[in-house]
Amino acid sequence: KVNILKPEQDIDTVKTENKELEEKVKLLESTTNEEQIQKLEEELSNIKMFSGAAKVEGEGLYINIALNREILSATLQRHLLSLINELKASSAQAISVNGERLTAMSEIRIVGEYVVINGRQHSAPFEIFAIGEPEKLYSGVYLNGSGPLAVIDKEKACDVTWNMKEKIVMEACNPLDILTDMLKNAETK
Repeated sequence: KVNILKPEQDIDTVKTENKELEEKVKLLESTTNEEQIQKLEEELSNIKMFSGAAKVEGEGLYINIALNREILSATLQRHLLSLINELKASSAQAISVNGERLTAMSEIRIVGEYVVINGRQHSAPFEIFAIGEPEKLYSGVYLNGSGPLAVIDKEKACDVTWNMKEKIVMEACNPLDILTDMLKNAETK
């Protein structure tokens, strides 16, 4: 089956990219070196915040999950992953679990009695902070009684507490958590 819309979508993408490049050229031509440096520094700052390489703050949601009875490792892992995924889908711009800043390369897995995040072992209770719009974050994880937070609470294996925070501060991730030594930029060739 041939997708007739594909060439049109490709053309739209190229037009959008061309417009963005033209705007960058105009900016470069119309600004001083100091202004260009300032713009690049702002862009770098945003990239560091997004990647987890910078300390950030903002409003958001705090969730505490304490185990009150034995729970299967696979069930705990499923709950944590589901909760993190819903936070991401609900506008979270930064997330930490027990002080571990989550990045694009972060893993959450069970090894023995521990939850391993970024290669480091953690045990309950789990303190989860998410920076984003607090109401959207809570709405996403609760989902009218069917979201991961509601499911965890209903199972009664964990005590769940949460509250919306006006100010959450998250440390930058450990620089060793962002590995890029095997990557090459394919767009610069």
